[in-house]
Amino acid sequence: MIQQNANIANKQLVSNQTDTLNYDKGDSVDKGNPNVIDIDKAIIVSDVHVGYEKSNVTAFADFLSDCISKETSKEYSLFILGDLWDLWRKHDVIYSKESDEILSLINQFKDVYYLPGNHDHIALDAAQNYPDFNCYNIDKYFRIKSGDKNFFLVHGHELEVMSKLISMKLSEYDKIADQLCRMNDTEGNIASYLHEMFHKVFTKGQPQITDFLQIAEQRQGMDAIDKFAKSKARFPLFGMQLNDILIFGHTHRPYNDIQNKVVNTGGWLADMLVPKWFEEEYGRDKACSGWYVEINKGEYKLIPYGIHRKTKEELKTYESNQQEKNKNEKDGEKENIVSKTASQVGDVVKQMVEAGSSAVKNEK
Repeated sequence: MIQQNANIANKQLVSNQTDTLNYDKGDSVDKGNPNVIDIDKAIIVSDVHVGYEKSNVTAFADFLSDCISKETSKEYSLFILGDLWDLWRKHDVIYSKESDEILSLINQFKDVYYLPGNHDHIALDAAQNYPDFNCYNIDKYFRIKSGDKNFFLVHGHELEVMSKLISMKLSEYDKIADQLCRMNDTEGNIASYLHEMFHKVFTKGQPQITDFLQIAEQRQGMDAIDKFAKSKARFPLFGMQLNDILIFGHTHRPYNDIQNKVVNTGGWLADMLVPKWFEEEYGRDKACSGWYVEINKGEYKLIPYGIHRKTKEELKTYESNQQEKNKNEKDGEKENIVSKTASQVGDVVKQMVEAGSSAVKNEK
């Protein structure tokens, strides 16, 4: 982390001019529908986790600097889909030098839209405490219209709660996330223990609350989030329009599913999963430092940044992720067998009930 700070400090990350803060929030709002942001060009990122030891914060600074030097920042609005900071792991990162350097770069974009995630959830306080004026546009979600396409943007922990924790409301999980942002490391460990004890009152078989405290790559049942994100249920349960394209982060699993109109923004972490299509295109010995989504007059694409040959640490992480993936696939097969058996038993019970009802009617 100290080395990352030094690398950032040694670069000319900030221009000699004062940070350009974006105070005018009204120009891009669709006057016909004030809840829709009418915009031509946008860069969308998420899950930098500044403060986390495995954050690729230096690469993210390089990316922002590239956008500024190429003047992309003057044409494109920047959308940050949460977990810019990792306040669960390091609360004092908000006034660290590396945070200031990143924000100085972010502030040079045309417009900045920021929706907090579970690891920086307290940023929502700014939107609530100062609703009339803020240098960033802060909200829980954003609706975008670009060209002939509509986009719906969320962080993604909402999908996890909906798909994995049927015994917990989103509002309840948000309270937990908010409290974890306000705790120091010791308090966070105590909270983890308390959440594990609290889990015992939940229905047996539900994911543990402490599972939500793990990094995305180590949590159980992450496939359920993607399945829900690609399902038709997302439209009514998240207030989406039927033609909306969903863009979210949170899982650190980048993909662009054109058929189902779903994009995951990946993240900027050293231990991210490497998509199969990335390996096929660039080779299994390659990795990237981060991901971003570019929208240009309705056209959108998911782009890797900082493609390089895998380091020893990345190779080790890759092997570990593959082992975990194989284990999850085996567990999934077991769950399918149990599910099919339960379904068959249910069909038999249903037939027995129907037969019984028919017999009663005949006797009458």
